[in-house]
Amino acid sequence: MDQVKNQQSPQLCNHCHQLNNDPHFNFDCLATKELPRSHKITVTLGSLEDIISRRQCCSFCSLVIDAISTAWGQTLPTTKDGKQIICRLYNRVVGVIRQPGRGLGYTENFGSNEYQYSNCRLVVECVAWPDDRLAEVEIQTVDNESNVRGLFDGDAQLFTRRPCESMKAVDFVLLRSWLGHCREAHAYDMECQPVQVSGSDEDGYLEYFRVIDVTDKRVVKTNGVGDYVALSYVWGQALQLQLTSSTKDRLFGNGGLDAEDVPKTIQDAMHVVEKLGMRYIWVDALCIVQDDIEEKSCVIGAMDHIYSRAALTIVAASGSSADSGLAGIKVNTRDLESFERKTKLPGSSREFIVARSSPLGLMQKSVWNTRGWTYQERLCSRRMLVFTREQVAYVCGTSCWCEDTVLETANPLVHYEDKPLLGLNLANSWTNSFMKKVEEAVNTSPFQRYASMVDEYTARNLSFPEDVANAFTGGLKRFQHLCQKSGIPTCFVFGLPTAWLELALIWNHAGSRAWKRRTVKWRYAPGVELAFPSWSWMGWMGATNTQSCLEILEPGVRPEVNWYYVEPRQQSIRPLVSGASTKTQSPWFRTSDAERVLRRRWKLEGAQSTVTEQDIASLGLSSVDCSGKLLFYTSVCFLPLTAEEDLGRQTFRIGSGRSQIEVDHDWAKGRLGDMFEFIVLGRRMDNDDNDPGKLDSLLVMLVQREATIAYRVAVGAVAEADWVAAEPRWQLVVLG
Repeated sequence: MDQVKNQQSPQLCNHCHQLNNDPHFNFDCLATKELPRSHKITVTLGSLEDIISRRQCCSFCSLVIDAISTAWGQTLPTTKDGKQIICRLYNRVVGVIRQPGRGLGYTENFGSNEYQYSNCRLVVECVAWPDDRLAEVEIQTVDNESNVRGLFDGDAQLFTRRPCESMKAVDFVLLRSWLGHCREAHAYDMECQPVQVSGSDEDGYLEYFRVIDVTDKRVVKTNGVGDYVALSYVWGQALQLQLTSSTKDRLFGNGGLDAEDVPKTIQDAMHVVEKLGMRYIWVDALCIVQDDIEEKSCVIGAMDHIYSRAALTIVAASGSSADSGLAGIKVNTRDLESFERKTKLPGSSREFIVARSSPLGLMQKSVWNTRGWTYQERLCSRRMLVFTREQVAYVCGTSCWCEDTVLETANPLVHYEDKPLLGLNLANSWTNSFMKKVEEAVNTSPFQRYASMVDEYTARNLSFPEDVANAFTGGLKRFQHLCQKSGIPTCFVFGLPTAWLELALIWNHAGSRAWKRRTVKWRYAPGVELAFPSWSWMGWMGATNTQSCLEILEPGVRPEVNWYYVEPRQQSIRPLVSGASTKTQSPWFRTSDAERVLRRRWKLEGAQSTVTEQDIASLGLSSVDCSGKLLFYTSVCFLPLTAEEDLGRQTFRIGSGRSQIEVDHDWAKGRLGDMFEFIVLGRRMDNDDNDPGKLDSLLVMLVQREATIAYRVAVGAVAEADWVAAEPRWQLVVLG
């Protein structure tokens, strides 16, 4: 690590001296309060190479290099792709105490009577840094840390940094106080209580439910009632001890887990449970018989129950494998030196120091947060004890407390960056920036929350691509519970909510890399394996960008087809109830006579919409052939694609009209000049203030055929007049 000791003499280089003399932007002012928005600026510190050269004569440049080195952990790069890395400085609010009777929201001046106090940090931003996750580091002031008080008393010095001495190892007294306060003060807070997703029919997993007894060091059977802790961690690539038919006898016996081959993370988690005064912990590798397919399938389907019903989830966010351990359990397993060196700048009454990252910020940068399986574990947990490489944090539905900073208060007027605005439910999904208006999260539609979940989940990695459905089951069941509370019942077909099927089909790929199908099969049920369909995001590798699709679908989508699905287990056709996206009371759905005439030119009154066994038989298919596929009657036509330089590499124009579509360039480049098959999925409403009833375009899918079955290539929208001009026909589509 390229670490540099701070200069003891409080000198500044010419560049920093000029910045510090600016009355609107000096280090002391910026680190203690937010300036009026009109004065909020970002200043350039210079290239990283220049700052390194100035560090010997400038205490602030030295502090900046300390902060960057601490985050980077290796020799600092000064260029990227031949260009110098530039450093900029600004300040940001990390906590505020607002006046009684005032709402939470943005204000022009945090120094106004809106707030009693605000706490800020200096942010050093490295432009064009090799890793975006580590592109920003922070510096804070130190306020008489030896007199820190807190732990929910009335004299708590909020936002004050705790003494470095207390950070050498985990303070279990502090951890127990967090859990105890949450259990007592949040006893009636729904966000800190188990989520009852369904009835007793969902409790079939209890037949296989086991936990580790940390006192007897063995795996024991339990009925799922009573206190237990769950562990969320990264398995990694190394082989680890697992519960199998061949290890059961050993692991079920007293002392079976008192051995060196137990992964360090699990050993440390067992120690934490014991120190918290609890006895049981659930760990997937050791509580599920890994070579029992039926048991494994049943328990995986109940992950939402397991993590929601746990009194606490221990999150191992400090390592990359099961053998990494939990930082802070043992002395000298944390980097303390980087956060102990203080610098006093000329003219300042305060000392400055490298700031520890916010707990949730560290989580987001961790390997744990990149794994697919841990997403639902995070989403379903009601309380979490998060072990990062720098400190431990406690996160529940209403609060977030950490070892580093005094945040323990029951005062609802205190807000800080890691405090959940709406708890651990789907309303914030942990992506809200600090001070985002609560109303925006409250007014988020259920489908927008679903889209956010999908985009976050698909950006993560899975060691086994076939796990894409199983690792998201808990998240979908939480969303289903949210829908039930909102009075919108829904089920799922390959991860898509049927209540919003028209919207759910309009997802897109994120980034510009080649679009690649997921070729592995999903073990849907014992003895039943299915290919992931092209119409679902589960059928493709890589991240989605569903949120951007929603922007072009305002103010709404109107169904145009009736959906049917062949259920894999029963091999029977069943209708899918959709239409939750329709805003039936909206003025946008008033259709003019001219538009009705246009619509009848491609969709005749009384056109067939019901799909039967006889219909699919007419295509030479059976219900077995259509297992896991969508069936529907819709409008079909052929249109050309043209590439234009100003549209970008993956954007093509549909026909001769204004409509565009994003298509994988490698797929399209050898086919330009051909006619491409499109099918109608629904109707996009056009938000036109001058013509509230205007029906602008049709949502379409570009497909390619394999025999009689169609497969998704891309989705887009086509002007209805252009569609009619292409002379479409009405036919049955089997979408695989």
